[in-house]
This record gives sequence, C-alpha cells and structure tokens, in this order.
Amino acid sequence: MKNILNYRAREEKFFLDYLPDELFINLKESQRISFRKLRENHLLIQKAESEIEDLNNEIKEIKEQIKKIKHKIEGTTERPGYMLKMQSAETELNKLIINFSFSVSIGFRSHKTKKKTNGTPKLYLRIQRTSREFKNIYIGTEEYAKLILEELTSTSWKIIPAEIVKEEIKLLYGSYVRYFIWKKNWDEFFKEKHGIGSVKDWALDMGKDYLRW
Repeated sequence: MKNILNYRAREEKFFLDYLPDELFINLKESQRISFRKLRENHLLIQKAESEIEDLNNEIKEIKEQIKKIKHKIEGTTERPGYMLKMQSAETELNKLIINFSFSVSIGFRSHKTKKKTNGTPKLYLRIQRTSREFKNIYIGTEEYAKLILEELTSTSWKIIPAEIVKEEIKLLYGSYVRYFIWKKNWDEFFKEKHGIGSVKDWALDMGKDYLRW
C-alpha cells in the first residue's frame, strides 16, 4: 500500500479523482457540484493536453516535410535544386524572354471640349517594352469597348463593370502583341497603329486560339 501511494503521488499534484460513497454523500450540495466540476474539467484538461501533444507532433512532422521541400528548391552546389536548374534554363532562353517581355496598362482620359468641359472619358492603352520604348493606343469609350468584347464573346457586356472591361481589353492586347512579335518583330510593331478594330478582326480570325497567346 505504501508503494502504491508513493507511486500515485510521485512528481504530480494529488487529485481527488475518487471519493468513497460515505464521504461523498455527506458533502454539501455546493461541494458536490464543485467536486463534479473538478472532475469534469480535469478530464477535459487531460483531453485538451493530449490533443495539443498530437498537434505538436503533427507540426513537427510538417516542419520536417517543409525542410525537405525547401532543400529540393534550394539544392546544393553538388546537387542543384529547382532554383539553380531554372536559372540555368533562363540563361539559355534569355534572348527569347527579353523579346517577349512587355507590359500592358489601360486607363480612362477625359479631354476638354470646345465648351471647356470634360467630355466622355475615353480608354487609352499603353504597350511598353522598356522605359523608352512604348506605344499608346486609342481604344474609345467604355461602351465601344464593350461592343468589341460582345463580338468576341457572343455575350452581353452591358452590365459588366468598367474594371473588368479594362482587364479583358488588356488580355486581348497581351495575346495580340505576343502573336505579332512571334510573326514579325518590335520594329514593325512600333510602326503600325494596332487599333482595336484590327485587333478584334485578328482575334475573330484566330477563333478561340487567340486565347492561347
């Protein structure tokens, strides 16, 4: 018995996990309620601590997995990872990458009328290859841009917000420019006008294939 008590009390706080019936039935009602709360919450704490331990073990395993994946990305000098392999391929394709690198921006501009009031805002698009090489392209009113998109998609654009219209026009021109440069070159691109009407005709001739560009 001494050994059992010694074992139960070793390195842990004593807990009243059991009370003899004779003792329990003589407790006050408030004490019984408190005792039940004591036991119930003690069990809940044990369960919660067990869950925490399981989660910590999972976190440890996940951290090991992340470490292994990062090692695959970074690699070593002896065994190059994804990053070094990608950089090596990028160097090989550098001229091609530079040739097809450009940005497309679009926005509204308002011009003064003869009565010195702002007219209907018009959409303008800019294709920029470098800080010095760019081309501004007139698109027209938002309503006109929507008509172009309706022809390309065969759906109504009347209630589509202006921001979405702008993004779609950017995507259209992005595809067009990549195709143009593949067929010709930047010198030819900067010489031509590339109005939205001709770009629309190009997309219609291409069919859904224009979206691949």
